[in-house]
Amino acid sequence: MNASTYALDCSLVSDVDTCNTIVNSDLTDTEKEELYQALLFVEFPDYDYVYNYNTNVEWVNTPENVTEYDSKYTKNAWILLASVMPSVSINDTLYYNGDASVLIGYDYDIEIPSSTISGDCRTIYDVSSVSRSHRVYVNGNIVGYSELVSFTSDEDVDVETEITITVVVSIKHYKIKTTKPLRGTCQYYSTEIDTDTLTISDSKELFYLDDEPSYSINIEDQGYDSYNGELSITNYTAYDFIIGSGSYQKRDWYYSYDIIDNIIIVVAEPYEREVVDNINFLNGSFTIQEINPCSLTLYSHFDSFIYDCYEDFEDVDIGLETDKSYYNVGDTIEVTITPSDKEVLLTYGDIEENVTGFTSLTATQSGLVKIVYGGKTDTEQVYVRSESWNIFWLLVLFGILIYLFGNFSLVIWRKIRI
Repeated sequence: MNASTYALDCSLVSDVDTCNTIVNSDLTDTEKEELYQALLFVEFPDYDYVYNYNTNVEWVNTPENVTEYDSKYTKNAWILLASVMPSVSINDTLYYNGDASVLIGYDYDIEIPSSTISGDCRTIYDVSSVSRSHRVYVNGNIVGYSELVSFTSDEDVDVETEITITVVVSIKHYKIKTTKPLRGTCQYYSTEIDTDTLTISDSKELFYLDDEPSYSINIEDQGYDSYNGELSITNYTAYDFIIGSGSYQKRDWYYSYDIIDNIIIVVAEPYEREVVDNINFLNGSFTIQEINPCSLTLYSHFDSFIYDCYEDFEDVDIGLETDKSYYNVGDTIEVTITPSDKEVLLTYGDIEENVTGFTSLTATQSGLVKIVYGGKTDTEQVYVRSESWNIFWLLVLFGILIYLFGNFSLVIWRKIRI
């Protein structure tokens, strides 16, 4: 900023009282400017204020480093592509988000001569009219004809502003009319209309920045009032994440207001800050006991977007049933899963596959049939009888029968002997 070209504007800062104290202090202009600069740093720019401020600037003097032009009657003419709003300066490069308004600053003086034209005894100049016309070009195409013009584009553009000043001057010529020898009077002779036209322009290169952020969130219910989640955000400048009683803030930029040629320019500077409160949050992974409410505010250089991330959480109770509990090796295990429209991860023995609604398994061993979905699980125990096991029980049963038959025969024989 150049402190000599503007007054410190305390309406730009959040701490107005401190700013007024600085302005009214006995500090030097340099010291005041340094303290004022520190107050200008903000987390998010107020583009509405910038727009209102810039569009109400009154041009009193020619801005610094702006060229003045003269023509026959137009003097000290200048034009400035004063502002593109909204826009942000990053590393001295100006960016916009696709919708912008172009503000023109300009001024000029009209001067007519007072001298007498050669051959006249008197010359009277009178300004008949002064007109001006504005044109704003985007990539060579006219988009408007006024001091404030809006346009929309989704590409890098060259913006040019142009003004044509036309001055029409009436010139009355007076000549000496001889009435007597060696005597004459200065009398009206004729009127000449002279037109002077001056066209001047200014331009800026503007870069398109499509920086609308996006996010994805996955929350899994771990049971016992515990939730694990993954939050992924792209194309952001900052965000606020509030879930349950916890919150996490991330900032990657801060902003300042620079005033050049009486116009506010929003300047972005890299800046990293994190604030964690009552949540275990690391590299997008988080653990929390409650997930309601859940809100996410994403920021770009130009806008903010608020989302209800609780709507992204789907609390589904899953269930698993088998057609029976006991099977022989090679039998079919019929598995029914609820809800029937959710794809779950099923495991049984060496089997691991994604299934939906219903599936069939081949009985190979006793154990758990297990499904997993969204951090929740359900299981069913199945028992599988092998062929060797069946033969063993058949032998046991045969032995029991032989034993019972032998005892029965012995009892009968004893009775016969008696």
